[in-house]
Amino acid sequence: MTIDVSKPLAPKPVSQERLGNALRFAPNFSVYVLPPDAVCLYSEDRKFFLRGALYCALAERIGAGEDADAIRQALSAEFPVDSIDEAFKRLLDRRFVVPAGASDGVAAGYWASLGLQPEVAEKNLQKVSVQIEALGISGARELEKALGVFGVKVVKRGGDLTIALVGDYLEGQLAEFNRRRLEAKQDWLLVQPSGVFPLVGPIFSPGKSACWRCLADRMNWNRQVKAFLGRKEARCIAVSPLGANPLGLSGAGIAAAEIAKAIASGFRTDLHHHIVSLDMMGSTVARHYVPARPQCPSCGDPELRDPARTPTPIPLHAGSASVVTSGGYRSVAPSDTLARNRKHVSPLTGVVSHLDRIQSQQPLDASFIARHNFSPRPETVDALQAGLSGDSYGKGSVAEQG
Repeated sequence: MTIDVSKPLAPKPVSQERLGNALRFAPNFSVYVLPPDAVCLYSEDRKFFLRGALYCALAERIGAGEDADAIRQALSAEFPVDSIDEAFKRLLDRRFVVPAGASDGVAAGYWASLGLQPEVAEKNLQKVSVQIEALGISGARELEKALGVFGVKVVKRGGDLTIALVGDYLEGQLAEFNRRRLEAKQDWLLVQPSGVFPLVGPIFSPGKSACWRCLADRMNWNRQVKAFLGRKEARCIAVSPLGANPLGLSGAGIAAAEIAKAIASGFRTDLHHHIVSLDMMGSTVARHYVPARPQCPSCGDPELRDPARTPTPIPLHAGSASVVTSGGYRSVAPSDTLARNRKHVSPLTGVVSHLDRIQSQQPLDASFIARHNFSPRPETVDALQAGLSGDSYGKGSVAEQG
């Protein structure tokens, strides 16, 4: 992005108090001067060019540690004072420069990269404390150390947010853990640092989000084999060390980053309704939607979770055919339906675990396969294997229809 000093951008008013005297460049940028009339502010995800000899002169002096008064006085012989003040204001409004007293560490650079003011992020981090409870797994010390890098306040007890460290999101102890926190109306968070698919989230907020029981129901449907082994009380004769031990520091690192972002942003975060996963075999990060279940036995509506309740008919209403495609009439466009329900496609928490296009030699072929399992609980290995092959197929004139 290029900002030309010759084209005013109507900056927001900046008080002299905010301008201050000592300035420096924001910690998320490396700054390069390209004489005679260009300055590049470079970060891993954003690049800006400031055009004009005035910006070159300002950048040189800000980088040298000169204060605003000294810079103004030194440059006033070459540039109008109004133009110098205008340039200062633009740099501050876009947070290209910050007061010299602001934090300048690694964490401050990270907050600035996210669009957060480092000083605001640090205040939010000081307001919230977390405590870590490990349920039969190692990694608590590594997570605490990783959280400390971001400035998260970790306490031994009485934290505002409890982090439950587990080797399995369906760990049996979590049922009681969930019940106690629902009763106490305490927020808590799940983290699985172990294995090749480390997980973090969601934040369970009683009365505001799903609870662990809601999550367990969705996950059990997507873990048919594990659920079958549990029901049949299969005898385990060998245990993989991946289940109880973190593989390196990646799990703790991604968990710490997501937790710190949530706290630093004032909990404006996807973690309220999502799990974040790291695939250490494919090096990909994904988000998995966790909805609250109205009929949940632990947190749902008392009337809806009663299996003996009177069935309620679905009300039908007349509607208009607003979309006409391929000889069909629809009240909602296929693309809108896909966008609304895409969040329910997930191998962890989805109603549909995978939605993939079928490869074809025909360029206009829009055929898809949806993988899921809606079969009753199998009681034999044969029934289990047969049920796991249950897929749905669809095709259409365009991909959204398929």
